[in-house]
Amino acid sequence: MTIQKKILLAVILGFALYGGIYIYALNSDAFRFVKTSLENSRGLAQRVGAGATVTLPLFGAFKERYVNSSETVTMVVAVAGSNGSVLINVKAVRTDGLWKIESASAEGSPIDLNQ
Repeated sequence: MTIQKKILLAVILGFALYGGIYIYALNSDAFRFVKTSLENSRGLAQRVGAGATVTLPLFGAFKERYVNSSETVTMVVAVAGSNGSVLINVKAVRTDGLWKIESASAEGSPIDLNQ
């Protein structure tokens, strides 16, 4: 196998791996919880407008960390509404099977999701 074929194979496998990770992140419990929480947040609706939709950007961050029985997930999500859109950094924690959003911020300023 020539070096060009090896490079092409490595690139294809890299794209396939990244695509698999992206699909995994879209279908994870953490993203589904964060999506539902942000779409139902009054504080976020005031910022982006009515009908907020939450998506996971293709090149956004998504990181899971397991410690004993806890799971911590940090991710960047895009939220779009009738008044505009914003990227939000979210940290969610699952303890004893229950998810909780520990922090959410946009452009460095915290967002109160319970307003």
